[in-house]
Amino acid sequence: MNQYKVEDLKAHALDVLSKEEIVTLCELWDAMMISPTTGYKYGLDDMDEIKNEIHRHKTRRKKRMRRRWADSDVPALQIAEYKLLANDDELSRLSTSKITADVNVAKANILLNGPADQAS
Repeated sequence: MNQYKVEDLKAHALDVLSKEEIVTLCELWDAMMISPTTGYKYGLDDMDEIKNEIHRHKTRRKKRMRRRWADSDVPALQIAEYKLLANDDELSRLSTSKITADVNVAKANILLNGPADQAS
């Protein structure tokens, strides 16, 4: 059975992260050629340096995507970018269906349980 050293695994993870744009722990485990069980057992998922590097990769990728979407002539991509940037009101106006809820608790109870005089 292989016995890993935490510091060796951490160094290997950071080395892999420096060479590849990895955005999930599953990708990291695959690139390191270790099982997810090993990664979690040795606490790699909780190490701030690893989490920060993965977060940095995600942020970089998102920025690239949004830039492409904004420069695109494809309406679907422009709408996708707008949805990411929209506030709640703008986002609800973009929605194809509008759902509002007006709940009266007493009335809802009757509808859920049925009339009180109804036999079971």
